[in-house]
Amino acid sequence: MRRLLALAMALVLAVPLALAGDRSDPAAVVEQFYAGYAQINYDGSDHALRSAALNALVEESNRLQLQGLPGALDFDPFLGAYPGAVVTHEIGDISMDGETAAVDVAFHNDGVPGTVTVELVREDGTWRIDDVVSTMAGKSYRMTDLYAAGFARAAQAAAAAPTVP
Repeated sequence: MRRLLALAMALVLAVPLALAGDRSDPAAVVEQFYAGYAQINYDGSDHALRSAALNALVEESNRLQLQGLPGALDFDPFLGAYPGAVVTHEIGDISMDGETAAVDVAFHNDGVPGTVTVELVREDGTWRIDDVVSTMAGKSYRMTDLYAAGFARAAQAAAAAPTVP
């Protein structure tokens, strides 16, 4: 009975590690992130793949939306568009410089091609997504700048909202 219990505990502990994937390689982290888009019911639960700073931005945007204010982003910067039904991607060039890395990603979102550079940082010995940069024609942006602008819009909306005595 104890062996069975020990085996069950080992399996319970092993599953999250297996699902976490390889985070020792920046390209593997980006591959795992984009693979989530191929899921039919993708829930965006990729916080383990994001840096602490990026998670803080996502959480703040979610908090604003729960308050009825506009979220910081009005499209998916990882796709350069609104999420579509089918996303295919290909990892391109990878550059590393100490504790930072950049991975180019080419993708098709509902057949529309795009490219972005996913920037990563090493935190606690693993690579994590920290930002995404697009230089696509007509869609040049840095995701962290989009969050900052979105937070400013939310602050303006909150200030303009009537107060209840």
